[in-house]
Amino acid sequence: MTVLIIYKVLFLGFVILYSNFCPQFFNTSNYLANFHLPLTSVPQVNLEMHLSTWDAQHYLYLSQFGYKPNTQSCAFLPFWPFIIYLFSKIFLNPYIASLIVSNTLSLLAGVLYFKFTERLYGLTTARWSLIFLFSFPGALFFQFPYSESLFFLLTVLFFIGLLEKKPVLLALSGLLLPVTRTVGVLLIFPALYNSLVVERDWKIGIASTLSIFFGFALLLFVMMLTTGDCFANFHAQERFVSQGSINRLLSPLSFLTAFQSVTGMHNQTHSLIDRVLFCVYLSALYPIWKLNKTFFVYSLLVGFIPVVGNHFMSSTRYLTVVFPMFICAAQYFSDDKRRLFAYLLVMLGLAVQCFLTLWHIDNCWAG
Repeated sequence: MTVLIIYKVLFLGFVILYSNFCPQFFNTSNYLANFHLPLTSVPQVNLEMHLSTWDAQHYLYLSQFGYKPNTQSCAFLPFWPFIIYLFSKIFLNPYIASLIVSNTLSLLAGVLYFKFTERLYGLTTARWSLIFLFSFPGALFFQFPYSESLFFLLTVLFFIGLLEKKPVLLALSGLLLPVTRTVGVLLIFPALYNSLVVERDWKIGIASTLSIFFGFALLLFVMMLTTGDCFANFHAQERFVSQGSINRLLSPLSFLTAFQSVTGMHNQTHSLIDRVLFCVYLSALYPIWKLNKTFFVYSLLVGFIPVVGNHFMSSTRYLTVVFPMFICAAQYFSDDKRRLFAYLLVMLGLAVQCFLTLWHIDNCWAG
């Protein structure tokens, strides 16, 4: 935990210093062209704007004003804005609340992930997998008001409940995953595989299935109650540049075309970084299969479907929660003969993370 706290202090300290001394690099045109708070005025660039760019604006808006029919913000699921709303009553400011809670949740998730991995694969693997996770470029979003921290925490709790046979923990996390991110529904498949094929435990299988089913039903109910359309979340995807759709899984040629469409180092849908990291993810699938079949089912679905469905938009962020690839990397690179390569890989990941962080706080596109 000490290392994670130091990492977060250094990260946020760097961001705050940069934001205070280099406000001139903030992309105000991007800010005004996209959804933002406040909704009417042309703002003076400040620290709050640096730390709450892009999707964070939607979450902060939802935490204060709720859903409105036929708006872009309907694409974002309700549990994270609800958490911000609750803690804003304590901290008296949704912006401050979102930063504190996001960092606290990712810190807790990191500790639980470390303990969970240590129980499964030992101390060395746990230590290195945590290092690889937080040095992954997309891990920058664990420090900002995005839903990644909450989703990753719930995912870790879900797998602890599943593999260590804790049905209450499994059911609670399974209920909340689908109202945090849509891909949370997909965890029903690794849960069923582990319960019915690996463990042959019907009770755990039923608990996980019902919890995720009720979680998805809760999502539909909330959207119907607030917007009049239970599928408002899915319809709102059409309002974004990527126009994300699961139907793209049926069109592999369009995905291959999108894969070849690179126009720069990093942008919304034609990013070289996104495609390189996707190739890293693909190369990790076979080691994950050898490591743990349940982890493989999770990694295949949660990693592949969002990337294909959005044609690489935000793929670096989506791949961050595919934690089994960091366990595989830890097992491979923790060997003394490969230790130098491990350090180089971590430094490379942090360098890319630093680059994307600067882009993110300047309101350019990071993911």
